[in-house]
Amino acid sequence: MKIKLHFLSRKKDCVFSRLNYRKCRLFILLVTIFYAFSVQNSYAQSIKQFDEVLNSMLASGQEQGNADAAYLKSLVYDVQPRIYVHGDGLKKISEKAPVCVTATPQSLELLYETNPLFEQVELITVKISNARDLNYVLDMTRFKSFSKLKYVHFLCNYDCDPALIRLQWPQASGSVIVFYQISLPE
Repeated sequence: MKIKLHFLSRKKDCVFSRLNYRKCRLFILLVTIFYAFSVQNSYAQSIKQFDEVLNSMLASGQEQGNADAAYLKSLVYDVQPRIYVHGDGLKKISEKAPVCVTATPQSLELLYETNPLFEQVELITVKISNARDLNYVLDMTRFKSFSKLKYVHFLCNYDCDPALIRLQWPQASGSVIVFYQISLPE
């Protein structure tokens, strides 16, 4: 009699272990899918359109918000002391300390170097000319010299999908506003 009970008990444990194994696999699969979608959405939600950023600054109704919006427009549209970063290196346009950097995706590695020219920079503009340019990743965790960085601007020269812009940002980068703008040449 004991032998029969022991056999039935073993069979029952085997069935339950299979069920637990299947539940565990299902749980891991669901967690992985949830994580993948949440990471993708967090990037898409973090990169806003330029007009949305300006409108949110203006909607605050405070003088500081209006001043910030005007200053951001000035950084983007007006002539500012600027550094151009391209495959051949850096090109400084003004004698003043640069507050803007314009870079191509192919030259992003130069931004990760320690450089005293980057210390006063508040705006980085990355010019995206075609779909191949979206293969590059702007890794803000590797920035060493951008102590005053406030804005990262992706300027797309074609109708790009902002969800495809690849960006790594540190957890403590809440003060940096990332946005995109589509500027189609005529």
